[in-house]
Amino acid sequence: VCSSTGIVSDCHNNGDITITIPELTYTATDSEEDAYKRWQHQRVGGVIGTFKSSDGTNAVQGCTNSGKLTYSFLGAKENLRPFFNIGGICAQGCDDNPTPEASATVNYGTMNECVNKGQVSLLFNNIDASNYANIGGVVGYLEGSLLNCINDVNATVSFTTDKSNKASAPGVGGVVGSLMCGNIVSCSNKAPVNV
Repeated sequence: VCSSTGIVSDCHNNGDITITIPELTYTATDSEEDAYKRWQHQRVGGVIGTFKSSDGTNAVQGCTNSGKLTYSFLGAKENLRPFFNIGGICAQGCDDNPTPEASATVNYGTMNECVNKGQVSLLFNNIDASNYANIGGVVGYLEGSLLNCINDVNATVSFTTDKSNKASAPGVGGVVGSLMCGNIVSCSNKAPVNV
């Protein structure tokens, strides 16, 4: 599922997802503003990319991922400033275009009884201090709540970079990379987290 404003229930992914983005740049025919808009927000989830529920109720229910999710970003020309949200079940639960400076006050929905069993990894080679990344076993970035969710024993979460990491500090977690509002209740991480 790419994006949902309803309920995603009892959906399961068993396939591996591998994405490699070459070093991003722009040409004379592609303005910096256009390139920025095109690459600004990268969202990759094992089951769903983005969800938002206006009333904060269940938005993702009983979903599982068993596939390995591997995202490699090989860098960007200065000023492109891509934002990355990567999660085993879901990339992000929030408004369409969150910014790290935003003061999140809206609960965009709840993830309930979701289990990630697949490894989640992000290779992030950045050259701009305003880049940022969130990676989690269940969800990368969330303005909402997590109930009864598990990142299982073999679902290692890894964030690596092989250049000098100038990014804002990445949000990396076994269950969630970055939680901006809401609650985490009866959730657990059983796998290593490598940074």
